[in-house]
Amino acid sequence: MAPHRGAAQGAAPAPAPAPKKKKKKKKKKKHRFRNFVVFPIILLVIIIAAVNAGSSGDSSTTSTKSASKPKAADAAPAAMGSSVTAGDFVFVVNSMKCGVASVGPDVLAEKAQGQFCLVKVTVTNNGKKPGTFNDSSQALFDSAGAKYTPSSSADIAIEGNQVFLQDINPGNTVNGTLAFDVPDSFSADHIELVSGLGVMDKPAKVAVSASS
Repeated sequence: MAPHRGAAQGAAPAPAPAPKKKKKKKKKKKHRFRNFVVFPIILLVIIIAAVNAGSSGDSSTTSTKSASKPKAADAAPAAMGSSVTAGDFVFVVNSMKCGVASVGPDVLAEKAQGQFCLVKVTVTNNGKKPGTFNDSSQALFDSAGAKYTPSSSADIAIEGNQVFLQDINPGNTVNGTLAFDVPDSFSADHIELVSGLGVMDKPAKVAVSASS
């Protein structure tokens, strides 16, 4: 028996297969790169900017404060004959004489390039341990602010002098002469005295003038 044509024609066609969905590739690597590299860099830039802004504000405040704060004036030099202190040492400048051409014995005399100004000092160790008085650490200044140091060879040539690397025990006192080789046109202003090498001391200043 032949198949019924009407039944074959009325049958619904088979559905077409659904298109396959393309799987999206996961971008884990890009997210990881952004999380571990980009974000920390942005955060670091923000922190640096904040620190710079704060430091500039602090520096401007500090500079404003320092500019508004007046600088303390240096104390005037003490008068000759008065006691002054530097470190553990107490000094008295007794006199100053200029116009001296040479010092020491005739055979071993030290001659000045210009003239010697001889400054007589008394030094007392007021501390609790031995200290050294170093002649080359002392300084004489003229009226223009030029600095002169003693001639150690001249200091040694002066008989009985006690200023060249002289150790002074606590409570002891030494007397000596500092010989400064200065030009003939020298005009004295003040002397600055220190104990030891004078690295840690604030110098003691004494106004000086040459005796006739």
